[in-house]
Amino acid sequence: MCEEQNCQEEVSLLCLSYMDRFLSLVPIKKTHLQILATACLLLASKLREPNYKALPVELLVFYTDHSITKKDLI
Repeated sequence: MCEEQNCQEEVSLLCLSYMDRFLSLVPIKKTHLQILATACLLLASKLREPNYKALPVELLVFYTDHSITKKDLI
């Protein structure tokens, strides 16, 4: 998804770092992995994309095939 949206390379690396650090501290159910990954991606894009061009929440929801909602991320 980051590649399709032309995100900075740092975004995907930071997302993975967030996920790894979170999962090393907090056990979660497999059913919550997608929301965790999406939240990490949203945070990473907010911090690393220049000119405040973070990935839109609506786009992230679309990429999850609407298995999560905008409300889940906000």
